[in-house]
Amino acid sequence: MYNVVLVDDEEYILDALENSINWKQFNMNIPSRFSITEEALEYTKHHDVDLLITDIKMPNMTGIELIEQVKQINDETVYIILSAHDSFEYAIDALKLSVFDYVLKPLDFEKLEETLKNAEQKLKQISRSTDSCFSFIKRTDSALSLLRQELSVADFINDITNDGTVFEKEDPPSFIIKLNLNNLSEYLDNVWKHGIDRLYSTISYFLEAVSEKKIVFIPVTLMFSELVFVALCTDGSYDTEEKVKTFASDFKNVISGYIKADADVTDIYFFNSLSQCQKAAYMYVDIPIEKRMENYDYIEIAKKYIQEHFSEDISLTQISKHVCLSPSYFSRYFKNKTGKNIIDYINDLRIEKSKDLIVSTNENIITIYKTVGFKSKNHYYRLFKERYGVTPLQYRTTITE
Repeated sequence: MYNVVLVDDEEYILDALENSINWKQFNMNIPSRFSITEEALEYTKHHDVDLLITDIKMPNMTGIELIEQVKQINDETVYIILSAHDSFEYAIDALKLSVFDYVLKPLDFEKLEETLKNAEQKLKQISRSTDSCFSFIKRTDSALSLLRQELSVADFINDITNDGTVFEKEDPPSFIIKLNLNNLSEYLDNVWKHGIDRLYSTISYFLEAVSEKKIVFIPVTLMFSELVFVALCTDGSYDTEEKVKTFASDFKNVISGYIKADADVTDIYFFNSLSQCQKAAYMYVDIPIEKRMENYDYIEIAKKYIQEHFSEDISLTQISKHVCLSPSYFSRYFKNKTGKNIIDYINDLRIEKSKDLIVSTNENIITIYKTVGFKSKNHYYRLFKERYGVTPLQYRTTITE
């Protein structure tokens, strides 16, 4: 189900939207709704939002400004704007932000339902294109959830594979395999250069290729340079610990030869049956995530990425992909470690960089705020004044006097 958030300062509009449409027919649900844009923005920092439907004229923060800030958090959210104003200026702003559709009030629910039908297709396209690291994260979350449920072997296999894979045994041999990618940051910067998301996709491909697809690999931990899989043997090809170790050696050689990665298989635990493996896998991987994260400086990795890309249209989604954590978790982790929300950190850096340009160049303010990554003049001016107590132009005047 796609998560839809409604934002309008009129409660009766929110009631009408929530109750007059059969959201399930579009594979959508409404986990929350807001009459205050600031509350909606705060919600998006901690929850996945697939579709945001917002009024354009709201107190304090407009729908356009809300969308601009949400795009910094999740660049895959789809937006529909509601407005009583058939305004060319609003339409232009919406186009700049790649808003999916613009629906006029009073609402025509037939027209809105047609828009939602089209939005569902758009969301399906996004889901198909979002493979990479996040598909691993989602598969990992799903696998851990199934392990916790202590399902029967048959139900576990059916739910976890979900692709018609045939197993020779009802309770197949299985093993836990832990991979560690050495010097990953340097490898990503100097050798691979295709991003961590494609790296994990490639590793998954080679795991299947080396086993000639006679093993189903299920990621149950994905922590930057550490990957842990539960592996299910579909036939008798890998039914002993010696055969599994041979596979691990072959896999390491392939990874080293084809993508020049320094990968170690640090742990292998073989089980004669999946039922034995299930509980062991849960006990092995269900270590608090904070404990695992102690081995990697995710904050510094993220800050380095932000320093290199702050002038671009970066978002929490992109940064989370870079460190290969879910956006909602990484957002909380970043704030807990730094005391600052990651979007505020990006904006503070942009304001600081713009201040330096104001002082050191004669460029006009519009050019400067666009150069450092801001899209909205109003948003930039408001943040600059909050930081320095004056407008950018006043700051320049004060410095040059």
